[in-house]
Amino acid sequence: MYPINIENFVTEKELEITFDRLFPIPRSITGEGFKKSLQILGEIVDLNIIKVKSGSKVLDWTVPNEWNIKNAFLLNSKGKKIIDFNDNSLHVVSYSQPINKIVFYKELVEKLHTIKKLPNAIPYVTSYYHKTWGFCMSHNQFKKLKKDKYKVVINSSLKKGFLVYSDKKILGKSNKEILLYTYLCHPQMANNELSGPLVWSYLYKILKSTSPHYFTYRFVCAPENIGAACFLQKNKKNIKNKFTIIMPSFSLRMKKNEKWEYHKTKSEMGLLSEYFRKKIASKRSIHPFHSVCLFGPLYKKIPSHQSNSSFGKGSVWEWLCNNKQVLNVSIGISLAGGATFVHHSEEISKVPYRKYIKISNQVFNEKNLRIKKNFSFFGRVITSQKEGTNDWEKVERDLISSKIMKKKFFRGKIIYTKTNVYAANKFLLKKLKKNLFYMGQFKSLES
Repeated sequence: MYPINIENFVTEKELEITFDRLFPIPRSITGEGFKKSLQILGEIVDLNIIKVKSGSKVLDWTVPNEWNIKNAFLLNSKGKKIIDFNDNSLHVVSYSQPINKIVFYKELVEKLHTIKKLPNAIPYVTSYYHKTWGFCMSHNQFKKLKKDKYKVVINSSLKKGFLVYSDKKILGKSNKEILLYTYLCHPQMANNELSGPLVWSYLYKILKSTSPHYFTYRFVCAPENIGAACFLQKNKKNIKNKFTIIMPSFSLRMKKNEKWEYHKTKSEMGLLSEYFRKKIASKRSIHPFHSVCLFGPLYKKIPSHQSNSSFGKGSVWEWLCNNKQVLNVSIGISLAGGATFVHHSEEISKVPYRKYIKISNQVFNEKNLRIKKNFSFFGRVITSQKEGTNDWEKVERDLISSKIMKKKFFRGKIIYTKTNVYAANKFLLKKLKKNLFYMGQFKSLES
C-alpha cells in the first residue's frame, strides 16, 4: 500500500462545508430529509439508488410508510412558543402522527421525553412502528413547564412511498468484496451520525481515485436497521453466513429478589453485548448469571441451557468446549476476564477451590413463563480464612506455548486474544487430571 496524502482528496474546510449542509436537515428512515442528504453525499460518491415500497416485507421486518414533516411547535396558553421544530429537529419524536389540538398539562407530560441525567440534552426518540406523537426537550426546560393548557401542532404526514438507499461497488481485480456500510437517518447529531457518512464518502473518493485494487469495495448508505434489512433481503442469495456468533450477556450483579427475564434483563458485559442482545441475536440461553446470545446458522443446535449450573453438563459451555470449530475471541483483554469457557474444565474436574453456589432468583423464559429449576454456578470458595483464586498468567502462558492461544498487540496494548476452545478444554482437562490445583489455589485471608 503506497502512502496517500489525504489533503489531495479532502480538506478540513471541505469537510466543514459538507457537514454544515447536512447537519440541519431533518432526517428519518424515510422521507425528503433522507433523500436530500443522500443527494449531497452524491456529490462525492457515485450513488446507485435502490427504492423499496412501503409495506414491503424484508426479512422479518415491514417497510413503514414514508414520513415527512414541515413544522411543529408547542404553545402555552399565552401563545408563547415553548418548543419549535425549526430550532432543533430532535424536538419532535421521529415518525410522530400529525396533530393539532389543545391539551392539558397532565396529558402533555405523557408525551414529553427528557433525560434527567443529562439535563441540558435533547433526547433522540423514534416511533417508526407504533402510532403516537411526542416532543423531546431538555430536562431543565421541562422543569420550567407550568400546569397550563397547551396547543400542540405537528404538521407531518405518513403516506405510501419508498425507503431509499444507495448500493455502489468499486470493482477490483477479485470478486471478493469488502462491505463498507453507513446509515444516514439520525438528525442533528455528529458523533452518532455525520462522522460515519462523511468518512464513508471520502473513503469512496480515495479508493475510486486510487483504483484498481485487489478487492471489490461495496459502499452502502441506508437507514439504520430497516435499511440493513432491505439490503440483506435483496442480496441474501449472495450472502453466505458461515459463522455463528456467541456473545456473553451475563448479569452478574443481580440482586437476590430480582427477576431474570429472557427479554428484559440487560447484559452487563458492555455496550456491544447489550446492542447484540437487543438488535441482532436470534436466541438467548437461559441462566440468571451466565446467559449468552446467539446469531448464525447453528443457533438452533446450541442448547438454550439444560443444566442447573453455569458451566456443567448440558450447558452452553459444554457444547462450546466439545466442538472443534469454536474460536473464542476476546477484544482488548487477555485470558483473565475474556475466556469464561475455562470454567467448564474446572467444573468437570471438580476443582477444590470452587464450589456450587445456589442462585435464588426467579427465572422467566422467552414466553415469560417461570422456569422451576434451582440454578447455581461453580464459583470461587470464599471464607473468612481463605479464598479460591486462579493463576491466569500461568494458564495463558501454557496455552500460548502450546499454540492453542494467540495474542495480537499494537503499541504494547492487546488488540485481541483468540483461542481454540476445543483444544484448550482438552489441554486443561489433561492438566487438571494430574493436578487439581493446576489452574488455581487457595489464598489465605488471615493477617
